[in-house]
Amino acid sequence: MTRPAYTHDCDRCRHLGTFVGTRGADVDAYVCPRVLSEREPALILRTSSSGPDYASYTPSWLAAILEGEPQHKQPDLAVLAALYVIWTLDPHH
Repeated sequence: MTRPAYTHDCDRCRHLGTFVGTRGADVDAYVCPRVLSEREPALILRTSSSGPDYASYTPSWLAAILEGEPQHKQPDLAVLAALYVIWTLDPHH
């Protein structure tokens, strides 16, 4: 497994790997077993070591997107693919 490119301060998160994002910068992917407000796992995509520089996606958010709820921002296909892999193929989430 690759080492994370950025500092991440949640000890519950498990680093899944680092990939090059659409803008050419490294992106660290993590799975967090429980998001406090949602009480479900989340995919975390970190884009720097600065605290707020990340995006978080939960299964319920993905379900809302797939059901076409208009209040949810449409993700790019890379995010949907990563979510699919994590929640269908990763037995440790």
